[in-house]
Amino acid sequence: MRRFFLIFFGFILCFVAAVAGYVTYRLYLILPGNAEVSRMNYPAAAVDLVKIQFDNIRVSPPESYNIYSYFLVSMLVGVPNLDKDEFENLIDNSSSDRSVYTSPNVFLWLIDVVLVDYWLRFSWDDRDILRVYLGVSRYGGYQWQGLEEASNGFFGVSVKDLSLPEMAVLVVNLKAPSGFDPSCDREGVEEMVMGLLASYKDVFPDAKFDAGQMFARLQRRECNWDRN
Repeated sequence: MRRFFLIFFGFILCFVAAVAGYVTYRLYLILPGNAEVSRMNYPAAAVDLVKIQFDNIRVSPPESYNIYSYFLVSMLVGVPNLDKDEFENLIDNSSSDRSVYTSPNVFLWLIDVVLVDYWLRFSWDDRDILRVYLGVSRYGGYQWQGLEEASNGFFGVSVKDLSLPEMAVLVVNLKAPSGFDPSCDREGVEEMVMGLLASYKDVFPDAKFDAGQMFARLQRRECNWDRN
């Protein structure tokens, strides 16, 4: 009998240790500054919602965000903050009511650009991109001053630490006027990026712009630009 209990409790301890190890590993993956952030952090439901947004008309970034921002933020970092009914309602609407995804929403607009257009196609440094964009959604700011404040205040990441391609994507997509589609307008993108970088020399004093690399990474499905 004693041997049975030892084996039984041994199995229990092994199970608890396995669960604790898995939870610790998941927490390790989502810790700010962790270089091992992987795609497994992005639940299928959140990715599917973003893919639906990809098929919709882009909206210019507004000055406010709504409950769907919080939902996606929480899903992306693995800590849902909506209750079960709200979650199921959002999922149920994903195929029948696309209006919820085209409503003015800073984070949906940004995550459409980042996760679908860029991150899933080009493996940039997930840490800084995700943290900066989540910071933007948290504070609802999309001007450069707001972006710098949000990224520093929320995740301790400075816009100055981003690579030039990442920085240029931020410039184009955060400052693009309403109706401007940066994905295929090569000349328009170059003009806008160069002009904005020149306007923010105090933020990026040593920026060197590699147009070829930049545009290769800005390519979208319907564009014929070369991939590098």
